[in-house]
Amino acid sequence: MQKEFSAVRVFSFDVFDTCISRTYEKPSDLFYHIGLTISPESQTLEKRKVAANNFLISRIDAEKRANRMHGRKRSCNIHEIYSILTLPPQCVRSKFDIMKLELQLEEQCIYAIQSTKKLINELRIKNARIIFISDMYLDKSFIKKLLVKHGLFEEGDGLYVSSENTLTKRSGKLFQHVLSEEKIQPEEMLHHGDDFIADVQNPKRMGIKTKHISESHFYSSKHPVPRESDTLNASRINATLKYLRLTRFYNLPKDNFTTLNTITLLLTEFVLWTFLQAQKKEVRTLYFLAKDNDITYKMAKQLNIYFPSIAVKYLYGSRRAWLAASIHLEDQAWKRLAIPNGKQSSVRDALERINLPHETIKEISQNSGISYDKLNSTTTKLKCSELLDKIFSNGYCITLLNQHIAAERDICLRYFKQEGLLDNSNWAIVDTGWELNCQAALKRIIGIGNIQTNIVGFYFGLSNDHLSTDLAGNAYAFTQIGSIFAKRPVAVEHCFFASTHSSTIGYMDTQNGITPIFAKDYRTEHEVTYSNNLHAFALAFIDQLCKLNISIGYLTSLRKIFTQRASLLLESPKINELNSFRGIKASGDARHTKESLISIFSPLSLNDLLKILFLYLKKRQHEISFVWLEASVADSNTIIRLMFKILFLAKKKHVIDSITDYTNKAK
Repeated sequence: MQKEFSAVRVFSFDVFDTCISRTYEKPSDLFYHIGLTISPESQTLEKRKVAANNFLISRIDAEKRANRMHGRKRSCNIHEIYSILTLPPQCVRSKFDIMKLELQLEEQCIYAIQSTKKLINELRIKNARIIFISDMYLDKSFIKKLLVKHGLFEEGDGLYVSSENTLTKRSGKLFQHVLSEEKIQPEEMLHHGDDFIADVQNPKRMGIKTKHISESHFYSSKHPVPRESDTLNASRINATLKYLRLTRFYNLPKDNFTTLNTITLLLTEFVLWTFLQAQKKEVRTLYFLAKDNDITYKMAKQLNIYFPSIAVKYLYGSRRAWLAASIHLEDQAWKRLAIPNGKQSSVRDALERINLPHETIKEISQNSGISYDKLNSTTTKLKCSELLDKIFSNGYCITLLNQHIAAERDICLRYFKQEGLLDNSNWAIVDTGWELNCQAALKRIIGIGNIQTNIVGFYFGLSNDHLSTDLAGNAYAFTQIGSIFAKRPVAVEHCFFASTHSSTIGYMDTQNGITPIFAKDYRTEHEVTYSNNLHAFALAFIDQLCKLNISIGYLTSLRKIFTQRASLLLESPKINELNSFRGIKASGDARHTKESLISIFSPLSLNDLLKILFLYLKKRQHEISFVWLEASVADSNTIIRLMFKILFLAKKKHVIDSITDYTNKAK
């Protein structure tokens, strides 16, 4: 115990929003809920909302009048409130029944604030005297029942409630009463509470030591969800975010919590959109594609209760796992993925990207006339492609490649059959998206197997240069094509869609059927913790939404708001928001080697700035190698940030385009 509190004999705690809180954003939202519940169901929803708001006003007014009956800064009790409450003429319920409903909803919506509960438990270990003090109209016995139910009150603790004697903390008289009853001096008491006036300033004036507990007020100045169109649903969603922060995730830094909010709300919209698209297009099964959709698959499993006619499955696959199986040797398209743009590759790198075993690569070297050293030497994309052509002009080498393609295709098709993709039923894959390489590979594999099926994909986003319908099948995007999400795909995949497992690189035949082979997991402890927190938070959020029966229609109406907030996180990240993502790395190669890992953002140097400016002037922005440029800028020093602000503004105002055009004309 701290020295300054060594003389303290009694530790007191405010009750509401200090020890316990509600699953409503505002206490008065419970009154609105009552009003909605007691309004005639025969009325339109709009009329019921008006009736609910009228009851809320009447309930607040009755409480104020009941308080005034006892004098200034005095408190009433719930029975006095309902004795003078004015009900609308059309209300068929009695005041007693409505009061019972209020108490029932109060009990249902209460939860313990874990940080306070932890503090109380630590004090109990030291045999401290614990008491609870509340300015509240609810009966003392009812409040005690709530505190006992949530493990906060024990036999022998003290409880002082304003409804019992009309004295309040706000007037200071309830504190005087407590000091008298506890037989202590003001300096022998330490009071904890969330109300700065009633719980901090007033007792401090009396000589009582105080501690302001403001955890429950983190969102007091802004609403994650606007309340205008649907007060109750907005209240429950906002309160759910608060509930998660005050319960399971109370140890998380507030900055981390803010980013988890933004991402979870966005992913919830994406999952709901996939279900609604599936309904619209009569899709019976949604296959969420590993690994990026690890989190959305889990969320979809929970939300599946609202869409019981649609099956939800998880499909292990990736570009690397499907590339070899999808190869048509007469079509050179496979080289586009085996030898990616923007980097030098060796022939061995290209062969590894199509999953050729090392032994086979050595055998190719021995029979192609190309030394193993030359196979390992990095070169340009063109030169690498020419060497591959030379290798596979050799009869023995082409036989090895055909055998490998056939084996990869066979196990892929067996895995697809095992998972139900070849059953001629209507299904769609769900993925992050971008260029549609995976869907195109899937289409080729299934087509080679002479299986007729309509390939459909629902995607978070698509790049402007995504493959055509002829090559990949039908694809639909949740976000606008070519948006900031598609321009920062790696950041989205690793920050928004962080997975709890590594990439699928192939399949193997086991006693349990065809199972995935995973790439080695090089994630750091921080990355594992981040992905685990994101998954736990998102699933807890969905679980609470389902328990509260939040309207799906209302949730989907918020899609634009949540998407804009997430895009702002990508386009203009704040330095404190980046702390959640610091240390996250991404692989710049389909082989997922440790050497290919790069940080998704890092501080920029002056040389980086000059290089980027040069690429902008040359209209070669696609060559900028920084994964999340905006985050790197935000993480840089003040001068770099200022220079980039000017650069981005110039780009927005088309100044750079004008300079480039002028330079080209001069040449």
